[in-house]
Amino acid sequence: MDRRNFLKSASLTSFGLFLDPNGIFRKSTNIKLQDSFQTLIKHEGPHDRPSITNQKNLIWVWQFSEDGTKYAIRDHLAKYNLGVVMKTHDGTDWMSEFDPSVDAIDGPEKIHELAQFFESSGVPFHTWSVPNGINPLKEAEMTILAYEAGPRSIFLDVEHTIGFWRGTNQAAYVFGEKLRNFSSDMSITTSIDGRPWNIDAIPIDAFAEFSDVLAPQLYWDTFSTWGNRYHYNDHGYFVPNSGISPSFIIQSVFKKLAKYKIPIQPVGEGSVSNTAEWSEFIQSALAYNSKTVSAWRYGTTSTRIMHLMSDSDSLPKFYTVLSGDSLYALSSKWGVSTNTILNWNPDLNNPDVLSIGQILRIPDGDYPMQREINHTIQNGENLSIIADNWGVDMQNIIDYNQILNPNQIYVGDSIKIPINDYKSRNVSSVRAVISNQTHKVVPGDNLWDLSQRWNVSIQKIIDYNGLSNSNLIRIGTILKKP
Repeated sequence: MDRRNFLKSASLTSFGLFLDPNGIFRKSTNIKLQDSFQTLIKHEGPHDRPSITNQKNLIWVWQFSEDGTKYAIRDHLAKYNLGVVMKTHDGTDWMSEFDPSVDAIDGPEKIHELAQFFESSGVPFHTWSVPNGINPLKEAEMTILAYEAGPRSIFLDVEHTIGFWRGTNQAAYVFGEKLRNFSSDMSITTSIDGRPWNIDAIPIDAFAEFSDVLAPQLYWDTFSTWGNRYHYNDHGYFVPNSGISPSFIIQSVFKKLAKYKIPIQPVGEGSVSNTAEWSEFIQSALAYNSKTVSAWRYGTTSTRIMHLMSDSDSLPKFYTVLSGDSLYALSSKWGVSTNTILNWNPDLNNPDVLSIGQILRIPDGDYPMQREINHTIQNGENLSIIADNWGVDMQNIIDYNQILNPNQIYVGDSIKIPINDYKSRNVSSVRAVISNQTHKVVPGDNLWDLSQRWNVSIQKIIDYNGLSNSNLIRIGTILKKP
């Protein structure tokens, strides 16, 4: 059934709405909701919105107080040719209930203001919210208010965990019918926890019916636990020896969601330090015909990953195995030897057996895999940190770039990182290094203690971090080690 009309034959009265009568108008923002909705529908009409075409990769924003100012976010995303997915509300509460920032969204006009702010700088503006299913009609009206304020599309974060979806299957259909009856052209993306067993725990059939896109959250580093490995295997998605890698979770979620026959645009783990894994994530998604990917979230996604997500970066190419493919046929097609394909695909244990849907790296030529990636040196980095970050030997970087003095590298310089393979790497050591280079201010912190820990002067910390008041460091501020 066409999802634009999937509920036209359904009657609202046929659904048992499980509303919480004490929660419909608990807060002042909710008291005004129905009046605002009726005013917009009868008098204002929708704000003009840019076209949904020419999509860009996206970065999610949760709260300004956690992720940064709207100016910093806009300027970074414009620099890297990316779009934004901005959170508007939770249930029927605007984000101003949770975010103390002056720019926190408190209604449709703030959304419209932010849409114009980002779009005027070439940053496509999308919004997201968390429906909980307790008051599906009110939540749908809230979502319509957000959409009519001008974003290109809306994302719905639907997960089976505390603080997210708590409604029934029927509530999901009611929610969807309200949205589609208001506008058949509304672009709706439903974002879900991408682990197969968690997909089964939500009313995915209902949401898939009225959604245009599914955006599974695929956090390969977070998912890499023995418990998740067991669950994947138990659900028929057998984890290879290389572990829960970006390509593995891409393959498993596309297999799981294939029956819905709608586009899939996965969400990656922005906090991952290993950029090679992000390259694998992007290219694996492209191999399954995803038009875009996105990253959760701005406050934890490095500029290296933003650069990788931009249109300007050259990335390795991947191929999805089709019925009838063989290693010999692919070697002829690509003009390389079968040994070269095996060298570039170390997880290919049996060269005589290819699986439909399997993702292979395509060699650049008939030679062993030796990939280089450009890296721009950042504040606080040295060759040891860079080598740990990329999972390569520091001496290899020195030799590959013919660096005469390893102690003389400068912020802004570009060096090449030789990457011999794209297998998932252990990033725990990387995080240990990074955690020693920065500090998030907590209650009781002072610059004297930090100067002793880092063995640097207080003045160096002040100068390096641009602190205007040495006696006032705010809780939550990230300080960098000089």
